[in-house]
Amino acid sequence: LPDRRRFLRLRARWRRAASLRRRIRPTRQGWIFLGSGLAVALAALNTGNNLLYLVFATQLSMIALSGVLSELAVQQLVIERRLPPAIFAETPVFGAWRVANPRRWLAHLALGIEEAATPVAAGKRTGIGRPAVLPAGTVALLPAEFRLPRRGLHRLVGARISTTWPFGIFEKYYFVPLPEDALVYPRPLPGAQSPVAPARSGEGGAAGRRVGGGDLQSLRDHREGEDLRLVHWKSSARLQRLVAIERDDPQMERLAVRLASPAGASGEERGARFDDAVSQATAEVLAGLEAGRQVELWMP
Repeated sequence: LPDRRRFLRLRARWRRAASLRRRIRPTRQGWIFLGSGLAVALAALNTGNNLLYLVFATQLSMIALSGVLSELAVQQLVIERRLPPAIFAETPVFGAWRVANPRRWLAHLALGIEEAATPVAAGKRTGIGRPAVLPAGTVALLPAEFRLPRRGLHRLVGARISTTWPFGIFEKYYFVPLPEDALVYPRPLPGAQSPVAPARSGEGGAAGRRVGGGDLQSLRDHREGEDLRLVHWKSSARLQRLVAIERDDPQMERLAVRLASPAGASGEERGARFDDAVSQATAEVLAGLEAGRQVELWMP
């Protein structure tokens, strides 16, 4: 048993070291540079011109220097993913990368950060953030746009760190494991052709909750973003926190969204129709909540 535990620890360390292994590939400009270097080398061999040998040696030194400086540009980077509270399928949402440079002297230069490819992303790039310069001892919050293709619970595996510093000849990149589960809500799709039946009831056709009127039901904590006219100022002053008034509004409109199973279809077509129904139901529910209505969702 101790030998097995030792083996598992060594395997975990090896996998982590393998995931942090630097990989390198030429950029488009790099292929042109390498091609020109090969042409200079052939010309120098054919002509014996010392000047061509000097140019070829300079190109080789630039390649070697590029490997050293690019490694210095990506070392000791501390990164953290910041996702928005609500992510909807097939909808771009804005999160951020929190990037820290703990070094005392050297800056991170020409960095590229994006979400590592996962099977659910189907090879599409997402979460791209590009800081130009990250000075030593600083922390930056880089905006990034995330897009996930379908609803459900997704496993995000990590970030891809890359740099083309200093000459743009090669791109050096590596993978940083940042496992995180992201809950993706259905895509809001108003007006889709699906078996969703929004049924509204109430009087007066009110578009939202009235601030005044109605009988006093109770006092509760004030929620962020609510109308300040709901605050009960005497209770708030006594309790040293914002307290809101909960009233019974008999004229508030109710919204009932009924989600029915698609009929007359089978297989992939049935699944596609059901996804359209869920998307339209999501749009109806969000619109009702934004208008301050009481919302009911009826599921099959």
